[in-house]
Amino acid sequence: MKCFQLVLLYLLLSFVAIGQSIDTSFTIKTIKKYGYTVKIPNWLKVDGGSAEDINFTPKVFKENPYLILILSSFKSKYSNLEQFKGVYLKDSYAKDEINSYYLSKNIINVSHVGSTILGDEYKVKYKKNYLDQSTICDEELVFRETKNAYLCILYIPPRDKFDLNIDKFMVFLQGISIQ
Repeated sequence: MKCFQLVLLYLLLSFVAIGQSIDTSFTIKTIKKYGYTVKIPNWLKVDGGSAEDINFTPKVFKENPYLILILSSFKSKYSNLEQFKGVYLKDSYAKDEINSYYLSKNIINVSHVGSTILGDEYKVKYKKNYLDQSTICDEELVFRETKNAYLCILYIPPRDKFDLNIDKFMVFLQGISIQ
């Protein structure tokens, strides 16, 4: 009987996994200036950015609003990777170092999730004033290093929905390769 239950459980889990699979087709974008390539899954679109930043949003943003950013900076602007991390993980930084989005947040907690081949991963909880209201938000930040640049890859979910698309963010991270 236990063998039958295990087979039934396996089939059930396989069915659930198939029903919730993430589409794996993608396009490739190479950022030679900063030394990396990113596979853009077809459920994301490039949504603005600049020479240093690339913004990605889901193609169906209204039903599933989250943002993934890749922020790049040449190594020559910082003495090391730790100084670059400090720009995003501390409250005190120079206004010209990053865009105005980060200037209005007050960091409550930074936790180091771990270091993997995907990068150095942090979860940041912060208070942000948005539309004259104070709100608590979470972000996932992953830091990578190329030959000539530092990268900060951010997952910015809607308030209180951090876990909703973190699996898609992890798939996205696996598609970033350093040249």
